[in-house]
Amino acid sequence: NDAEIAVELGVEELLFPGGPNLEIAIPEDGTYQFIFDMTNLEPKLRVYNQEFFGATPVFLRGGMNDWGTVDQVAYNGDGTYSVDIAMTANTFEFKVASEDWSTVNFGAENADETAVELGVPKGLFTTNDNLVLTITADGTYRFTVIGPDAAAPSVLVEAL
Repeated sequence: NDAEIAVELGVEELLFPGGPNLEIAIPEDGTYQFIFDMTNLEPKLRVYNQEFFGATPVFLRGGMNDWGTVDQVAYNGDGTYSVDIAMTANTFEFKVASEDWSTVNFGAENADETAVELGVPKGLFTTNDNLVLTITADGTYRFTVIGPDAAAPSVLVEAL
């Protein structure tokens, strides 16, 4: 079979036994993750650039930093970005966003799903709803944005 299926970055492709070859156009140098999903015995493939924010600077923005752009998340080389922030015991609202609030703007799924628990990944969504984190002890906290799907990342907050 000479036909080929074009795989697009970030788009799920259903695979078939004995199906045609797959081809993918990689637009830039980088590290890409190939995810094979066998859920329900329906093989699917998704491919993502691990550095999913690309060249866009992205920040942790919230009450802990006056919603500013001082706490930029740094790419860790493994499909995650993180920033460590010294925080005081309090309750903070926050988002993960670019400087313009439109290229990247991740928050809570909805107004009823805002709570973030330490040590538990929380899905991020393109919404106007802020996430809410209660810090019970002064200290340094690591905020990690986990990909590789830029359309459906999660955030993990851990005390250091």
